[in-house]
Parts: sequence; structure tokens; C-alpha cells
Amino acid sequence: MFKDSFINTLIQFENDKKWMSVANWMNENFSVIQSDKTLLEAAKILKEWNIEYLPIIDPQLRPIGMMTPHHILEAFVTGRDQHTLLETMLPMQVAEIDERTLLSELPFDSDNTTVYMVKNQQGVLTGLLTQKEIFNGLTALMESYIQNDKVTDILSVILEKAYEGIAVVDEDGMIIEFNDAYSKFTGVPRSEAMGRHVTNVIENTNLHKTVQKGIPERGVLQNIQGQDMVVHRIPIWKNGKVVAAIGMLIFEGVSDIYRIYERLQLQKVMADTELPPLSSEGFSSLNQIIGTSEAISDLKRKARTAARTQAVVLLSGEKGTGKNAFAESIHLLSPIASKPFTIIHCTIEDSKYVDEQLFGLHGILTSGNESTLYLRDIEALSMTTQMKLLDYLRHAPEDFPVQLIISSTQNLYELAESDAFSSELYAQLNPLQLTIPALRNRKEDIPYLLSHYMQEICFTHKIPEKSFTTSAVTYLMNYEWKGNIEELIEVLEHLVSTVNSDSIDVTDLPELIVHGQSIHTLENIREKQDAEEKKMIIDLLDKTDGNKSKTAELLGIHRTTLYKKMRKFNI
Repeated sequence: MFKDSFINTLIQFENDKKWMSVANWMNENFSVIQSDKTLLEAAKILKEWNIEYLPIIDPQLRPIGMMTPHHILEAFVTGRDQHTLLETMLPMQVAEIDERTLLSELPFDSDNTTVYMVKNQQGVLTGLLTQKEIFNGLTALMESYIQNDKVTDILSVILEKAYEGIAVVDEDGMIIEFNDAYSKFTGVPRSEAMGRHVTNVIENTNLHKTVQKGIPERGVLQNIQGQDMVVHRIPIWKNGKVVAAIGMLIFEGVSDIYRIYERLQLQKVMADTELPPLSSEGFSSLNQIIGTSEAISDLKRKARTAARTQAVVLLSGEKGTGKNAFAESIHLLSPIASKPFTIIHCTIEDSKYVDEQLFGLHGILTSGNESTLYLRDIEALSMTTQMKLLDYLRHAPEDFPVQLIISSTQNLYELAESDAFSSELYAQLNPLQLTIPALRNRKEDIPYLLSHYMQEICFTHKIPEKSFTTSAVTYLMNYEWKGNIEELIEVLEHLVSTVNSDSIDVTDLPELIVHGQSIHTLENIREKQDAEEKKMIIDLLDKTDGNKSKTAELLGIHRTTLYKKMRKFNI
């Protein structure tokens, strides 16, 4: 008989099918080339856009095959004429999948499958799915399910669907999951890895430290079996404490290599040896939106949808929540990503300047050029400018070339209802609204934000990256962050400049954050959790007549982990 927790997880898994469909994770910002174009034209697109894959499509936008820089080079080396038509060549054949396919159902039959072409029901190419997108999706799914510590049955299915080597450790650093890919790479059988401390199985690992510190690490280098590999380490928080950590051995995606290059560049700078700068051109997506919470994941999906439409997008949320990052990401995911992206700060600029920028001789709206216009804090526009904008939009042609994104820290609909904002303009805009939550409402994202911005700040100041103790992270997660991400960045800037040690503890935090968060209160919470866990173990041992293997199975943990907990609780 299945446990209720497992049944509930299966129900959740079914409900999450739409969320885990390929359509939500595929790359929709890709270039294509028609089959009647030439080899030279394909080469120019690959070079100009610095891309790895170029799908070939027929006149009905259905995929035919794929061109890569390798295939272009091979064609030229073997004497192909640069004017050879692509339709006369044999392109690289790529697996095609329906956009409703689930990530967990992908046909991982070949080790060489690195990209899928995604089609809709009409057979039209709608996206590309690389290992990077697959990794991001499976990571999100695993993070969702591993927070329930009794779902090892379904977790094991997910683990074996991943390309990458994946290991999961408990709060003591003991391995509780170890998939076949990691086993094959390390040469350690899964049966031997399970229940052992991670340092005794994986070379040069810091996964046990991830549990101790509670801070994620993405795209770091780790030497395993004599090879420098890219790894992610992700802590799993539950009830205010880290209960596990996922380690993922991945293949080098473009974004990961870019981040790693930055870190190597920092090391060289600190050693007084300069490396040439790496252009950030081409590295653009929703990756700059940090977080894996359900709220942020849902917003990213909506942003992808918004980028495909010509609808006006309204970004609402408190000051400092990240509206600018979403606006830029929507632009970069849109068909006009290569065109200008202009921000007008309506609260800062005077009406005359705004009018000139919008409606002047070479104004953004009147020039007829493709671009994205972001009107930040649109509620601050003067009523005169609002009326001008309304009149312009009413008479704009159907093929209006400007993608309009607006933002507000207030409820724009309520402002329009109360005549504090033009109700006619609001109706004309008819915006697609994305509401960005306050940081205090997505606290599970705070460790990721701490990790990301600490890396950036330390890189900017050319100093070694600082870490946090678990207690410090707990305090930072429990703080209200009324200034949202902007306040978090300011606090980190302060800590980097004032804390001399490599590790930041509770005593280093600003008094405003520590005030009201008693260490004794937090310790009492942990003591209560430990008492509940101890009682559960004792009850199960009684029910199983002291059978430790059966008890460990019911708890969803390895027998070795159960022994450690019994020693910890003096059972």
C-alpha cells in the first residue's frame, strides 16, 4: 500500500504536467533560415548572432533539419560552393517533439541528443530545447518535490531522466540519491555510494558545505576524475533549516561557460594577469531573474508569452522588486531583441523631455523604427502627456513597430477608476499584467539572490567571494525586506565593505535585520523540529518491532542516515 504522502505527490505531479510541458521551458528566441537560402547566408546568420543551432524550415515554417557551425565548416572544407542552396544539402537531422511533451517524458535514447526541435500541433517550429533548458526544468521539478522528504520513489524516476550526474545529500552530508550518470562518471556503483558521506564518494566536492551554509552555487568548476567539470549545488530549505542539497554535474552550456570565464578572469585579475574581456553579446534571457519559487517561475512563463505578442505589458509591484529586469528580459526574448530598448523614467524626467522623446521629430513613437519602449512608473506621466499618448495610440497603424512595456508601483486599474490616471488611456493600452511579488512573499528565493549578488559584488570589487553561515541566512530569510531586492543589494554591499572575514555570521548583520529575531527563538524552533523527528523515529521503531531497515524505508531515508539520527537523538 502506498503512503498518503506518495499518493499526494503523484496527484501534484499530475497537476504539474502543464507546468512541466516543453512549451514552458523551450527557447523561443531563436533564428531560422528558409531552405531556399544559401550556405553563405546560413554562415552569416550563425556568425552574426553567435548561435550554435540554426533550424532550416520550409515555406510552411515546418522544420527540415539543422545547421551548426561545425556543419558549415565541414561543407566549406569539403569544397562546397558558398552559393549552394540548403535544400540541396543533407542537413543535420534533429529529434522533433510536440510542445505538449513533458520534460520527464523526453526520449533520452541517445547520448548524442543535445537539441530538440519543438513543434506545435500544426507541425510549425515553435522552439528549441537544449540540455540547458532541460536542466533548468528538471531542476525546478526536483526542487519542488525534494522539499517533501518522503518522495524518494518519484524523485528516483526524475533523477534517472536527467542527462547530468545528480547526487542528493541529507543534512549530515550523507548521500541519499546517486543516479546512474554520476555512477558511470565516477566509477562508483550506486549501491556503494548510498549512505556514505559525500566526501568519500565525489572528488573535491563541497556539497556537504552547501548543507552547512544554505547558499546555492551555480556554474562552479570542480575537478573530478582529472577533468574540470561544471557543477551546480542547490540547498533545500524546509521549516527554516537546510534539510538536503542537490549536486548536479552538467555539460557546459553557453551561459555557464560565460559565468565561469568571469570567475577565471577575476582570479587572473587578482594575480595581476589580465584576460581579454568576453563580450556579453548573445547572453540574454530570463536568467537574470533570480529565483526558483513558484511565483517567479510562473512570472517567467508569462514573460515568455508576453514576449511573443504585441500586447502592451504592464509590470506592477513594489519599488525594488525587479520590474526593470523583467522589462529587459521581455525585450530580449522578443522578435525585435536586436532593436533599441529605451527606458523613460516618468518620475524623473520632466514633461517637455518626455514629449520630445516620444513625439518629437525623431521620437520613439513617431520615427517608425522598430524598438521596445519601457515607460517606467507610467502613473507619473502628466495628464497632458497621457492624452497625447492616447491620441497617438488611437491613430497608430496596425503594424505599429514599437513594443510598449509600462510599469507602476501602484494599482493602475484603481488609479484609472479614481481618475488619478486616464481611464481612457488605460482602456486603450489594455495591458497584459505581470504582478511581481515582494521579496518577503518569496523568501525561498533569498538564498539564490544572496549567492548571485554576492558573486557579482565581490567580482566588481575584485575580492574573494564571501560566504554566509546558516544562521545568518536564516536571519536574512526571515527579514521583511521592505525595500525588496534593492535593499538586499545595499545590505550585501555594506557587508562586503565592512566584514573582514571570509564568512558572514549573524553578528555581522545590520542591527535592523537582527532586531526582533531572537537566536533563542530560532533555536527553539529547531529544538521543536528535532523533538518531533525523534518522536516519529521512536514511534516507527515501535511499530516495526525495532526493525531499522523497515523504519528507514518508512521514513524515506537510508539506513545509515537513520543510525546517525538515532545517535544524534540518543535513541
